[in-house]
Amino acid sequence: MAATAPNITPAITIEEFSKQHKLFFNFDKIQKEKHDKYRNTITNIINGKIDKTYLEDINLSTYIGLYYEHILKDKIMAEKYYLQQIEKGNNKPLYRLGKLYESQNKIDLAIKYYKLAIEKDNSKAANSLGRIYYAQNKMELAKNCYHIAIKNNNTNALNNLGFLYCKQEKYDLAEECYKTAIKENNIYAMHNLAHMYKIQEKKELAAEYYFLAIKNGIDSTKEIKKLLTDLKLYNMLYKSKIQNKIITKLMTDLRKNKTVHNFANKLLFNNKVDECIICKDEKSVVPLDCAHFYCSDCYAHIYPVCAVCRN
Repeated sequence: MAATAPNITPAITIEEFSKQHKLFFNFDKIQKEKHDKYRNTITNIINGKIDKTYLEDINLSTYIGLYYEHILKDKIMAEKYYLQQIEKGNNKPLYRLGKLYESQNKIDLAIKYYKLAIEKDNSKAANSLGRIYYAQNKMELAKNCYHIAIKNNNTNALNNLGFLYCKQEKYDLAEECYKTAIKENNIYAMHNLAHMYKIQEKKELAAEYYFLAIKNGIDSTKEIKKLLTDLKLYNMLYKSKIQNKIITKLMTDLRKNKTVHNFANKLLFNNKVDECIICKDEKSVVPLDCAHFYCSDCYAHIYPVCAVCRN
């Protein structure tokens, strides 16, 4: 008889489930002929269609635990399935069980299972254990864990190590960690590097990396608005030609400022190609109220005082 769980309506896809719960399903190592079967089976599991035969597969049974943990929010059943699989010699749930215990603030148990997962080369467990030690102010233990994870190409650990060094005011080391993580497209390192530059009062660099974070989907709008005038920020966003939900909302909000609204209209309807009075570059220019023309960068920098009229 099949072991069943309540159906979930509407059905959720693997991609939606992964994004919502920050999970990663790796099908790369599965033989091509089994690829679709595994995808369909995991889709069934996360939508509550659980057959008893799934329990016999050490890969699939882990997803039953994920289903109970993330869909039904039943942590008791999730724990049960993870422990069952661990007892059968399946190492994959070790990290998931550590995460489950950490979410319940059962820190000693979380540490136990993270350590067991680290012994099986799980870099996520090393990073998570590093975070726990950081929170406990055990910085050397945290560093050791982060370095273990970094050796296994975990960029989140690089970001976290940078954060640790920043906390210790070892800014050169923090910068190195953040920039290495950014090269690997870690978007959280973009925001954190900007924050470090802000602490150091390197406002231009801070604005640059907050903007990089925004472009990549991190909402750093509150932070960047503290560093730039509305006019300079709007000009930066307009020139980038990049659109996402954060940028669209930010530009809309900025245009509520009358000065920005007028500037935006000039960029769209009252521009021409000519030499900028300030930088002398020939590019698209817009007029101040006095009718002298500036490129958008110089306009945003000098407004409202004209460099020619001085008023």
